[in-house]
Amino acid sequence: MAKLIKRFLTEWPGTRVIVLAQDAKLLRQNRKELERYWPSAPCGTYSSGLKLRDTLHPVIFAGIQSVAKRGELFGERHIVLVDEADLVSPKEDAFYNQFFEKLKEANPNLRIIGLTASPYRLGTGCLTNLDLWDEICIDLTRTERFNFFIENGFLAPLVTKRTSHEIDVTNIAMKGGEFDEHSMQEASDTDELNRAVVNECVRYGADRKHWLVFSAGVKHGHNLEKLFNARGIPTAMLSGKDTVEHRTKIEGEWRAGKIRCLVNCGLYGRGFDFPAIDLIAWARATQSTALWVQGCVRGTRIAEGKEDALILDFAGNIKRLGPINDPVVPAPRRKGQEVAGEAPIKECPECHSYVPIQVKQCPDCGFVFPPPKTLEKTASTADIMRKTKDTNPVIEDFQVLGIRYKPTVSKRGTYYLRVTYSVGTTSFHEPLFFDQATGPNKRKLTNWWTFRGGLLPIPDGVDEAADRAPNELSVPSIVRVDINTKYKEVVGADFDSGERVLEEIEDDDTPF
Repeated sequence: MAKLIKRFLTEWPGTRVIVLAQDAKLLRQNRKELERYWPSAPCGTYSSGLKLRDTLHPVIFAGIQSVAKRGELFGERHIVLVDEADLVSPKEDAFYNQFFEKLKEANPNLRIIGLTASPYRLGTGCLTNLDLWDEICIDLTRTERFNFFIENGFLAPLVTKRTSHEIDVTNIAMKGGEFDEHSMQEASDTDELNRAVVNECVRYGADRKHWLVFSAGVKHGHNLEKLFNARGIPTAMLSGKDTVEHRTKIEGEWRAGKIRCLVNCGLYGRGFDFPAIDLIAWARATQSTALWVQGCVRGTRIAEGKEDALILDFAGNIKRLGPINDPVVPAPRRKGQEVAGEAPIKECPECHSYVPIQVKQCPDCGFVFPPPKTLEKTASTADIMRKTKDTNPVIEDFQVLGIRYKPTVSKRGTYYLRVTYSVGTTSFHEPLFFDQATGPNKRKLTNWWTFRGGLLPIPDGVDEAADRAPNELSVPSIVRVDINTKYKEVVGADFDSGERVLEEIEDDDTPF
């Protein structure tokens, strides 16, 4: 986000940006990151909780509850960045939509960009099902992209163990597609379950220093707090009922290691950054894939001395919602629709780890599973992290020496524009399907065309594109290629270098 903001303001002088978030802590965190990345950033903050009322800076970090009905204060804005975009409600009278409509009165061409680690919403499904979002432009959450960061040391892996006890969700009432809070707390807050949560955290977390526990309610959280302290584990419980000052004090003690276990109710499921977390226990059930994924990835930050984070799931969330990097994405809910079934997993009989059903050898202890009699094909698997099937991207930049636009017929008979980039001893190809320019494909083509300086409307077909491209489009200085794909996929381009020398490019029959 910080890099985007700097690029907007430096490459397009006069651009005015607003960054929205739900709470003051996240606003402070986002502004601090921008100022770390860009010390001279012209930014301000508008937040009732922080007692700040900046409206004139080119970049404003704003709490949505503070500005929802005050959009006219910020004049003409060109871009809105929404952090935790899956929290935007589809209801027209919701805070976000009220604010967007007011900004559009000053600038009908307002661009709204959402950022989230979970691009889906309970009851709605993928965020592009909402009128607000046109498409997902960049997705680093799916299995192979997410695992790239794990395998290269940018994020810490998550591991899990089967728990001896699990909350029975059979009779928990539902409300708005999620488990009813009161009913869930009654099912979760039992002496037997609470003792199991504490015992297994103590057992599995013996060598772990910073524990985070999600409770089913405030009363449940305080009961767990008492049991943890009785077992000699320094523990505190926080909820939205506590003052900001008290929460800040307890968080500081937790970060400093004075408190080992922090039990919380509804506070630290998203947007919270404490890299040292190495154990997360779910003593509450959820039907929300976003809540499940967001809560688990609190443990993926890397920290000195930390190898991984352990997830202890006492509520069957793994089986119900799937692994965090290949979750069961919620579909738009229809009246009378039943809750989705469990994702297929199996348990290692040696170390009790949950693994995907198709795994032949346990990655934790090496146990070799006997071959199954039958193999069921399913839409998803359920491990806390799904193992990569596809190859990881390997992105490299190449200097462009020449470019050519050629109408081409594929082996399947599809007519397309082949853009060929010469980079010296080899060439890379990019297929553009202007004859099928409808819906999402048209939006992608429009972005591609205008990014290179092309005029609107975009070409109406491949032949027109081939005629217009040499005269209208700028030649990129750099082409960005994923060289770990079969046909070396072109994934981006840059135009920030000096003059380029164009050369003739000979035809070849390389498939796209």
